Amino acid sequence: MKINNVTMEGIQKFITEAQQDPQLFIKKKKITGEWNFVEGQAQFKANVVYTLGQTIIETDQAPFLGGAGTRPDPIQYCLFGTCSCFAATFATIAASENVVLTKLRITAENEVDLSQPMGIRNNPIVRKVHITVEVESNADEAHLQAIEKSAMERCPGIYCITTPIPVTSTLIKL
Repeated sequence: MKINNVTMEGIQKFITEAQQDPQLFIKKKKITGEWNFVEGQAQFKANVVYTLGQTIIETDQAPFLGGAGTRPDPIQYCLFGTCSCFAATFATIAASENVVLTKLRITAENEVDLSQPMGIRNNPIVRKVHITVEVESNADEAHLQAIEKSAMERCPGIYCITTPIPVTSTLIKL
C-alpha cells in the first residue's frame, strides 16, 4: 500500500528484518567526484550510483567565488539534500500515521558568511538554516505540527547539519 507515494510494505519489511539483525540499520553512502580543469565547464562532477541506476551531478561556483555559475553551487546541493530528506521524512511519518498529504512543499534557506572561506575572518560560515513546510492534508494543524516536530527529530539531513559529526580526510599523492 502506498500513502503519500511512500511504499509502507517496504518500510515495514525493512524494520522487521533490521530488528532481527540491527546491522541492517547501518547503511554506507559514498560519492567520488573529480575537479574539472577544462575552462568553461562545470568545476566538479560526480557519478552518483543509486538502486536502479546512476546519474552525473555537476556543480560550479558563482563567478565571485571563481567559477562560471553554470551549475548549482555546493551549498545549493546541501540545501536540496536537506529539503528532500526532510520531505521524505515528513511524508513517511505522515504515511505511517495514515495521514494523507495532497501537497507538500519544503523550502530550505540559509545565510552564509564567506569571510572565513576567503581567509579574511574567523566568523561562523553558516549563520542559520530555516525550513518552511507548506502542507495540504486531511489532518488538523496540531497533528501536522506533531509530524513536523517528529520529522525535525528523525530526519538524517537535519541531523547532519545540527549535530557535530567527526570528519577526517586522507591525502593520497598520485
